[in-house]
Amino acid sequence: MMMQTAREDVFQWLERPLEKRYPILYLDATYWHTRREDSVSNEAYYTVLAVKEDRSREVIALLNHPTEGSNNWREAFENLKKRGLMEVNLVVCDGLTGI
Repeated sequence: MMMQTAREDVFQWLERPLEKRYPILYLDATYWHTRREDSVSNEAYYTVLAVKEDRSREVIALLNHPTEGSNNWREAFENLKKRGLMEVNLVVCDGLTGI
């Protein structure tokens, strides 16, 4: 039996299939200091928290981009659709233009 690294487990989690419908999605980007080679930058980590039919909550996406922007959110939404999400009733987010 071959052992997986934590990185492989994370990538599998990030690409796992989703439910077809989530009643509510919460969207936000949080900035964290991130080490890149020999420097540290303040980068945006996009988080999508879903409320499921049974009212439990699940983080369904976590992405990293240097800044927050509507084009980066579009990439996140396309990934959610690719993973099986088809319907959302309510999206809760800040006032970022383009969402």
